Amino acid sequence: MFATSRSREEDIVMGLRSGADDYMIKPIQQHELLARVSALFRRMVATPTHQSAFSCGPYRIDPTCNVVSIRGQAIELTRKEYELALLFFRNPGRLFSRDALAASVWNREIPAMSRTLDTHLSKVR
Repeated sequence: MFATSRSREEDIVMGLRSGADDYMIKPIQQHELLARVSALFRRMVATPTHQSAFSCGPYRIDPTCNVVSIRGQAIELTRKEYELALLFFRNPGRLFSRDALAASVWNREIPAMSRTLDTHLSKVR
């Protein structure tokens, strides 16, 4: 996503042709930015066309039962912990911003001072 003070049509077209998925003109509005990042994230995360179980290293993930297991032993996870784990297992090696995680798992913005995301991530680790 490009964020710039340039507002001419040719600047926008050049940014998009250069590989940007979206373009915002400064000054940036916080809620618009979060909405656009959420929209980008929805487009980037591939929705699986099937729900078959898959493996990632020693882990086995079964989306039909919402179960993650390691070496045949089910791991006890809350719904949000499972959703975070599933997101990471489906996107190995990919980095996610706090905002992208909040939008994907909670479908909302999580205030910067909240420790909700940190707590869930700690438990998933």
